[in-house]
Amino acid sequence: MPITTDVTRRIFHVRMMCLQKSKCTEPSFQTGTAFALDHGGKQYLVTARHLLEDAVPNTLQIHGFGHWSQNQYEEVGRGEGWKDVAVLSVDRPLTARNYKLEPSTGMGYELAYILGFPYDFIHRYMIPQTHYLRPICRSGIITSWSLGKSPFVIDVIGNPGFSGAPVVYQPYGKPTEGFKIAGVVIGDPTLPVGALPPVVNKDGVPIEVDGEPAYFPENTGLTLAVGIRHVLDIIEANPIGYDLQDIPEDGFVFPP
Repeated sequence: MPITTDVTRRIFHVRMMCLQKSKCTEPSFQTGTAFALDHGGKQYLVTARHLLEDAVPNTLQIHGFGHWSQNQYEEVGRGEGWKDVAVLSVDRPLTARNYKLEPSTGMGYELAYILGFPYDFIHRYMIPQTHYLRPICRSGIITSWSLGKSPFVIDVIGNPGFSGAPVVYQPYGKPTEGFKIAGVVIGDPTLPVGALPPVVNKDGVPIEVDGEPAYFPENTGLTLAVGIRHVLDIIEANPIGYDLQDIPEDGFVFPP
């Protein structure tokens, strides 16, 4: 089943002003992926927690209609520990109510998709009539999950920039239900140092840094995600999102 506008019109390229410019992917901004989630009659913006760290608080920019738009937000809450997610209440509607993308905790070994903006990559193609950036889409099988005690695993490479992206899937055998959100991308695991060969010079001698062998981290080709239930818990503990009744049912609601 092709990815529908119910999904793509909820995904945004976002950036925040850095407090420490040395940590930014641009001279003065750190960028990432975020998506709109409706729950309990309110609309929220979900992204990666680390995007908020070392950033100017309560303000972010969202790309739409061909340029960056300045927005104010109130922080709803953050995940703790390995749950690298944050929920924001933005001061304006993000997407129309009729673009349905509901959370689901009932996934199994499903084909899933992650959609975002890796390496701050801006796709040259825009979503028709909106000038919204079209996210990069990758697919893989949900290969492992837990009952909330650890991340679940998707067999797909998730490069930097995918953090904060939604993990969506279409329930098997239920094509009329549309896509569901299973979770939020939080990173990609690397192999432990002991499992990797050390870096060597042209003569095959291991290179040392501070007296220890040097290693290059190696991507495993897997992506880690936090289940959407954790996001819903944050929302339900502080339900201060934008009221859905004040958002149009259809059309383009994100202002220039």
